[in-house]
Amino acid sequence: MNRYRFLRACFFAVLLCFVPLMFAADTSSGPPISVLYAGSLDEVMNKGLAPGFAATGKGTVQGESLGSLAAADSIRNNSKKPDVFISADRQINLSKLMFPVNGSRIAWYVSLATSELVVAYNPRSTFAAQFADAAKLPWYKVLASPGLHFGRSDPATDPLGYRTLFLFNLAAKHYQQPELAKFLAGAPNSSQISVEGDLPNRLQSGQLDAAVLYKFQAVLAKLPFVTLPPEINLGDQKMAKAYATESYTTPSGIRIPGAPITFTATVPENAAHYDAAVQFVDYAVRADDLWKQYGFDVIHHTLTGNPGKVPTALDRFIMVAHPPMDKHHQH
Repeated sequence: MNRYRFLRACFFAVLLCFVPLMFAADTSSGPPISVLYAGSLDEVMNKGLAPGFAATGKGTVQGESLGSLAAADSIRNNSKKPDVFISADRQINLSKLMFPVNGSRIAWYVSLATSELVVAYNPRSTFAAQFADAAKLPWYKVLASPGLHFGRSDPATDPLGYRTLFLFNLAAKHYQQPELAKFLAGAPNSSQISVEGDLPNRLQSGQLDAAVLYKFQAVLAKLPFVTLPPEINLGDQKMAKAYATESYTTPSGIRIPGAPITFTATVPENAAHYDAAVQFVDYAVRADDLWKQYGFDVIHHTLTGNPGKVPTALDRFIMVAHPPMDKHHQH
C-alpha cells in the first residue's frame, strides 16, 4: 500500500511540473499569421511588429514583403491569400481591393502611421556637400548635376514609385520650374528604377548618389536627407486637396489619386486565421510608440469600410469613416 501511495505521489508531482509548460506552450505558439506587407517595412516588421506581437503570446507572424501595388494584385487574383495586408497607400485598398468591382477582397482597413518624402543622399558622394547646403543650391538643381546617379522605385509595383512622380510634378508647380516634371524622363525610365527596399542599400554602398525615400527609411539607414516642403512631400494631411491634383494610372488602367502618405492594415475576407489576424492588426494599431521608434509619425487612427463588417476588437476605439463612392476608384 505504501508503495502504491508513493508511486501515485510521484505521478502527480511529475504531472504538476508539466502543467505550466503545457499552458505556456498554448499561449506562445498560437496560429501562424501570414502578413503581406509593403516592401519598405522590412525592418519595422522583422525587428518590431513581428517579435512584439509574438511576445504577447497571441500568435507568431510569417511575413512577406512586396510592393503594395503588386501585393494588392496578388490578393485580387487569389495568387496570395495572406491573413493580413499592410499597404503603403490607403488608396490601393479603395482602388484595387474594396467594393464588388474588385471582388470585395477586403471590407475595411485601418490607418497605422504616416511619413513624408525626402531626398536622401550618400554622405560620401561627390555631391553630398551640395545637398547639405541646399540653401545655396536647391536640391532639384543638385539632382540635375551631370554624372549624378539618381534612384527611385517602380511606380507600377509600389507607391513610393508613383509618389516620386507626384513629388516632381508638385515641385514643378510649387517652385515654378516646369522642367522638373521632365526630370524623371517618364515613368518607365529603367536607368533610375530600383526595387523599393534596395534604395537605402544602394545609397549606402555608393551605387547611387541620391534617391527619393520615405523619411523613416532614411532615418533607419542613417542617411542624410533634404527635408522637402509640405506642399510637395505628401506628408501633410492638411495638403490633401493639393496632393489629389496628381494621379497615377496603373498598367491595367486603374487610377490611383494622390493623397497624404498613410500606411494601413486590413484582414482580407478569405483570411485563413481571421480572428488571430484581427488581433495582430489591433496590436499594430496600438503600437504608436513602436512606429515612432522606427521613424514614423503617428496619426489619429481611422477605420474605413463597411461598418457591419468591422471586427468588434477594432470598432471600440477607432472612428469609422465611410469610403468614397465606388465610381471614384474605378478606371
